[in-house]
Formats: sequence, structure tokens, C-alpha cells
Amino acid sequence: MITKFEFPVPKKEKDQFDVWNVLILEDDLERMKYFKLSLGPVYVNITHAETAQECIEEMKKEKFDWIFLDHDLGGEIFVDTENKNTGSEVARWMSDNWDRFTDSEIIIHSYNQPAARIMQGYIPGASYVPGCWMGGLQPYHKRRDEDGK
Repeated sequence: MITKFEFPVPKKEKDQFDVWNVLILEDDLERMKYFKLSLGPVYVNITHAETAQECIEEMKKEKFDWIFLDHDLGGEIFVDTENKNTGSEVARWMSDNWDRFTDSEIIIHSYNQPAARIMQGYIPGASYVPGCWMGGLQPYHKRRDEDGK
């Protein structure tokens, strides 16, 4: 499901600020709350994609200043990089269409470090931050274990 959020620039400040167009590939709604809280004070338009295919479709439609990519999607953890619903699939597509992303800042955020490093191989200059950087939220696998799922 694609969700869009706008944090508009107040009219009196429009000439002073750029509005960033941000794409976030993330399946965890708790992490999305963190993204919205963190980016909300900045003037951004956020597009949230939950699947690799949704993310690719949005990238075909428009360009983004900032792109945040998770690897493991669909509630799964430590997913193989050959799986089609992963950040790796998005990274491969981006590599094949690199001219669209030369001006984008790209950050890979995932607990799956080996997969994130593979994604970096497809995306020149992409940064990687572990999923645990996300504002003190409990790691996804810990929340799942506590819930008994």
C-alpha cells in the first residue's frame, strides 16, 4: 500500500526552504512512525511503500531527493537477497536505471547487514545504518519474540 504524507512549508517561509521529496521502503508501521516523527519537522513530502514492487512503481513515476530502503519486507527477517520482495530487488532495479538517482541521497536501513552490504554494491554511494538506529525502538525480532510469534 502506498501512503503519502505532506509536511508543507508555511507560506511566509516558502522562499527560504526547499521541500524534499522522500521515498521510504518500510514494512514495519512502528518504524514508519519513527520516520514521520523524525522527518516531520523538516519540510518534506513522504511517499511510503511497503513492498519492493510498490517502491519501484513510485520510482518510475517521480524522482526523490532522499530514498530510505529496508531490505527485509513482508514481516520477514533475514530474507535471502534473491527474493523478489526485498530491498535487494529495488537496488537491482535502481542499478539498471541509475541515471534517475544520481542526485538522490540513498540510505539503506536494515537489521540484515549482509543483505544491506549487497544492496550497497548495486547502489554507488548509498549509506548503510543498522535498523537499530531508529530512535531506540526495540529490534523487530525482539518484538516478535516477546509476542510469541
